[in-house]
Amino acid sequence: MKLDAVKFGLAAGIIYGAMFFLYALLGALFGVGGEMLRMIGDFYPGVSPTYPGAIIGAAWGFAIGFFFFTILAWIYNRLLGEG
Repeated sequence: MKLDAVKFGLAAGIIYGAMFFLYALLGALFGVGGEMLRMIGDFYPGVSPTYPGAIIGAAWGFAIGFFFFTILAWIYNRLLGEG
């Protein structure tokens, strides 16, 4: 079964972005995971346990999820020989 690479990437980007957003939001609201978020912020500038950091994290998460999962679906389709 062939995957639509762009739709697969969009779905993964939305999930990954929501994950980053919720994790940073929980850090901002309840102070959980602050140290881990600061380490993540070393790789993804702007991600922090703050409200703006949650928005930036959502953008990073979407971009990363979309990019890598689109490539994953493309490779999968090539391996199937249907791409």
